[in-house]
Amino acid sequence: MNISEALEPAQPKPRGLLQPHEEVLFGRFLRDPDEERAVYGDDSVSVWRLNALGRPANASRGWGKVDFGELQSDWLIAAKDLAVVLLNPEHPALVSHAAHLRVRKPIHPRHARCEVNALREYYTVARWGGFPVLLADWKEVHFHEALAILDSRGRITPGRLRSLERVPRLLHSYRRAIPTAPQATLWRLPRDSPFAGRWAPADGEIRTQPVEPDVYFKLLSAGLAYVEVFGPDIARAVKERQILRNRTTVNSPIRKDGRRDYVTDFRTFFDDPRALVPLWRHPDEHDDDDAWNSNINWEHLVFLVTGNEKQSYLVAPGRAVGAERRRLSIAKARSGAWTIGSFAVPIARLEGQPRPWIAKLDKGSLNNQVRMLRTACYIVIAGLTMMRDSEVQEIRRGSLTMHMGTPALRSALVKGTPDNPIMHWWISPAVATAVQLMESISLHPTHLFASSRETRGKASGGISVALNLAVFRRRVNEEAHRTGLDLIPEGRVAPHMLRRTMALITEYERGGQLAASHQLKHAHLSSRSNALTGAYTATTQRWATELKQHDAIQQAQIALDDLALHPHNTVVGPGAPRTKLVLKGVGTTLDRKARARLLAQNFPDLHVGTANLCLGDRSVAECLPHADRDGSVSVKPTACDPSRCTNSVVLPLHEELWRAEEASLKSMLTTPRLSAHMKATLTSRLQEVVRVTRQLE
Repeated sequence: MNISEALEPAQPKPRGLLQPHEEVLFGRFLRDPDEERAVYGDDSVSVWRLNALGRPANASRGWGKVDFGELQSDWLIAAKDLAVVLLNPEHPALVSHAAHLRVRKPIHPRHARCEVNALREYYTVARWGGFPVLLADWKEVHFHEALAILDSRGRITPGRLRSLERVPRLLHSYRRAIPTAPQATLWRLPRDSPFAGRWAPADGEIRTQPVEPDVYFKLLSAGLAYVEVFGPDIARAVKERQILRNRTTVNSPIRKDGRRDYVTDFRTFFDDPRALVPLWRHPDEHDDDDAWNSNINWEHLVFLVTGNEKQSYLVAPGRAVGAERRRLSIAKARSGAWTIGSFAVPIARLEGQPRPWIAKLDKGSLNNQVRMLRTACYIVIAGLTMMRDSEVQEIRRGSLTMHMGTPALRSALVKGTPDNPIMHWWISPAVATAVQLMESISLHPTHLFASSRETRGKASGGISVALNLAVFRRRVNEEAHRTGLDLIPEGRVAPHMLRRTMALITEYERGGQLAASHQLKHAHLSSRSNALTGAYTATTQRWATELKQHDAIQQAQIALDDLALHPHNTVVGPGAPRTKLVLKGVGTTLDRKARARLLAQNFPDLHVGTANLCLGDRSVAECLPHADRDGSVSVKPTACDPSRCTNSVVLPLHEELWRAEEASLKSMLTTPRLSAHMKATLTSRLQEVVRVTRQLE
């Protein structure tokens, strides 16, 4: 017998925690009072909309929707009551029911939706029969059987499994407040449930993977190029467009019916000798009317005349008035009143590029480039601050500030905090530039990341980051021949992966985990901060290789900088010939950065020490036994013999130490009554030192 057949009218109707007219969020702070307020409702109310709590900028309109679907009778009451308890644990109705609940913070609507969906899954299974009609009669064995049925229908994701395990346990623990909940004793802990071990990762394990090094560096490089090089051109064009739109709106006449008088607008444009017709390219003196017609940027011309981007029909050749306006425009352009159509002439270019990064920024191209700049700013902010997607999209105007004497960015912490406290993230100059650019191009009255189009005076907040990142990579690769940017390889990129990648890199620097803990906002989880932050900053094999090479380049740069500052500009020591062979073995002249990369590629384990530069070549290392030179054992700096090992290179910065040792050995040899053995040892060492110091002269 299925549930719908068993529910007879004679059965007493279960009562819920609230009356149908009572508000679900009574007593909660509502950030958006203009949104509708959800009420508990009767059997006909199967959807709550809770956006009044304050929808995060990065969430869709469905963020606050809790759908109870096909649930009926006591199942519907149980689902609604559970949602009330989780969304509003301090609701007065819970006190009136003398419910002793565990202390819990209110959860977000999307989490409540997951719990309701889990109960809907159990209800779907129960409707097929073989299970108790009332949810209160369900026992642990019934949940076991329901899970087996759900398993047979296909793979259950870890997120679904967590909800399927948690809902029966929560309902049972709240049975004092929710009489329709299961009354029989169930498992008390997740590890005792039939779901144990099926979803939980190992302690400290983070499932988020970093962006691959080659993808990350090219993506970040493109983002920085847009922010620091191309951004000023785009911001200037946006400003010019807004000035033009405002001027046209103010000066244009209004007809008696309240509509714009475009006839007067065009007459004024054709009569004004200062007005210029925008062209796509420089005209040729032999061009006929057809060539001039195709060369004029008609959409941009309409915008220059009317200030409206959506009035291209005003010059449509199929209309008599449009054809006449085209004829007058061609005549005006032929008289010399033309310009290459754009709001601002781009002047920026990347180093080594012969021409500006884009030919012009007109109506069509500017909209695309504004979106590209917005995505670039997102990449720079998310990649260099370790902010979550919700935190980046909650950035508002005026968020640049100082925190503990350091430039910082202020935003709301959304995850795990129903009160959304304002937090601070330390920033670099590039991030500050990105925020300033977003303040100049954003159309939203408060938020920086919003639609790039005006929608009836108010742009909608938030952007689709996944879509924007994909478009950004595609357009960068398509326009690389013109802009000079490097191609961005294929590879998965997501906001949480940018955060994970920067945390990994930060860990590599001195004091990195403390900085990462602050930026990741794990510091407030005092009992777990070390494990959580440590897992987030853990490296991968690809990144370990990349960071090791980065360290080698840094060490090589130190060596080359020291040589550049020394008048002799030469290396000495047993390993000097190998070093010189690498640096001079190419037929072209390399700059210092290229030489550092070349040196690091040939000696990936090189390290600048106290007495010398070690090339790190295990195959010739005097500090290793012959049996270990072909293995994976690293060189041992503490056992180094810098005067004989062919890995040893003495730089000018080491000269003072070698001179001091030479003087010390000479002084010791003058000691009276020195034994023959000690004198021979000191003499041998002095000869080795002198071989090096003579080359330093």
